[in-house]
Amino acid sequence: MSHLEMLYPAAIEHTKEKVWEDLYRYLGDKEICPSFDQYLQDRTVYLEQIWINVWLNLVSNKVPRSEKKEFLSSKGYEVEGVDRKLINHSFRQEIRDYQTFDVLEWVQERLANRSQEWEELYQNARKQFLEAQERERLAEKRTGILQRLEVVLDEILTDEYELFYIHIRHLVAKKLVEIFAEEPRYEKLDPFALEIPLKKTGDFHAKDYTTLTSFYEELTGGLEKTRHKGRILYYYED
Repeated sequence: MSHLEMLYPAAIEHTKEKVWEDLYRYLGDKEICPSFDQYLQDRTVYLEQIWINVWLNLVSNKVPRSEKKEFLSSKGYEVEGVDRKLINHSFRQEIRDYQTFDVLEWVQERLANRSQEWEELYQNARKQFLEAQERERLAEKRTGILQRLEVVLDEILTDEYELFYIHIRHLVAKKLVEIFAEEPRYEKLDPFALEIPLKKTGDFHAKDYTTLTSFYEELTGGLEKTRHKGRILYYYED
């Protein structure tokens, strides 16, 4: 079976999915249920184009170049030594009418003279539309609240800087005392070199650090993970 024969039923199913998606968008946006005839009048141009768009995109991307050349050769085209772009262009032109799928006919067979189903479709579409609008409204409201909070917090931190600084400095100092008393110090190495086992080198001593920043470079002995270009990477925590 050729790629064209395999892709044809897939293109039909994808086209039907596109039609349903468009139908739900069309119905959901209406405050009053339009008639089926009104729907056809408003969306005929789209429905007439959807099949050819789906079909051409699918076969252009999925059919191998060798099969494209074979198809064009059967139509009388010269294909040997021809530029790839010209092969693709000629293939798209010739494949348009390979086997058409009459979307309008399918839609009419599926929905014409089915008033109860049409009304149910409208109710479902309208419900989805209103729910999506409400989610968008809440998201915008949440964003506005967070933006206002940032402004207020920035003002508070600016006005009460010394108070926050002293409080946080005290908490950090207490934590440092705990770490210096209880945690071991590890040999420094590349955090991503997990194939090298960590080695303890003794205890922490305050005299070894002039700033807190320099202490942050020490390893804790634990592992952390991060994402990079879709991959999950692990590294020694500092």
